[in-house]
Amino acid sequence: MSDFLADASDFSDGMSEFLADVSGLSNGMSEILADASDFSDGMSEFLADASDLSNDMSEILADASDFSTDASDFHAGAIEVSTQNKGSGRWSRTWLFR
Repeated sequence: MSDFLADASDFSDGMSEFLADVSGLSNGMSEILADASDFSDGMSEFLADASDLSNDMSEILADASDFSTDASDFHAGAIEVSTQNKGSGRWSRTWLFR
């Protein structure tokens, strides 16, 4: 009978250690899941920032395109006239606009 009680005590000690290990594993998994959630939140913020940057770049490119169109229109409307100063022999440029 004492052997049985000793074995039962050993079993109980083993189960206590096992349950402590399971509890530690559960706590570790909770920390991993919390870290994964933080990472997911960080990635969401990063993607939102990247989307904002992409939108800003699109606006910059649209403004550059508008500027290029305006410059082309300006250049198309200008006529360069070169004249020579009679006394100095130098040439000068004058832009005339339609």
